[in-house]
Amino acid sequence: MYPLYYTYKNLTKENLEFIKNLPTTKIIEIKAYKICMSHGSPYNSRDIITKDSTKTFNNIIKDYPADIYLFAHTHECFEATYKNKLFLNSGAINCFIGKKEVSTFGILTLNEDITLYEQIILPFNFNEVKEYYTKSKYYEEFPEWTNIVLYMLKYGVNYNVKFSKSYDYSKSMKNNFYKFKFIYNLPKIVE
Repeated sequence: MYPLYYTYKNLTKENLEFIKNLPTTKIIEIKAYKICMSHGSPYNSRDIITKDSTKTFNNIIKDYPADIYLFAHTHECFEATYKNKLFLNSGAINCFIGKKEVSTFGILTLNEDITLYEQIILPFNFNEVKEYYTKSKYYEEFPEWTNIVLYMLKYGVNYNVKFSKSYDYSKSMKNNFYKFKFIYNLPKIVE
């Protein structure tokens, strides 16, 4: 909950009001295409959607008719065609899961007779990112959580979920972090 607390604490009243009024799902039309966008699924922003989520795809097609469906949440990219519909997750600009030291995004090109999708994977200099993070106010307030983010960026592993599942609420954040580093045999990332 540390990242959420930090974000919440740093939002203005106007920011909060704007966020409260955002839709969880949006369907837009570009040219002759209907595009449905949601963070997880249109049903729940925390749903995990993968290229193999055909049962969910069937429900979404029925309840949210569109040609293209865009998802996020997992930080893992996929492209799937199912029942002549295109399902996409472009990964993540930050904290991509599955490859280390990369950011990902997608380029969707819509023409009248063809739809093209290109997955872009950009490597980054981890040491530059680490320096940016460790000089931030976020690092000052939440050094353990910042280190978890840095491990995710460095190794492309979803340490966020692993840490959250192993968290012992009877212990301090610092103790949980040291236990986590020990369990996963993670080196010190910030000197």
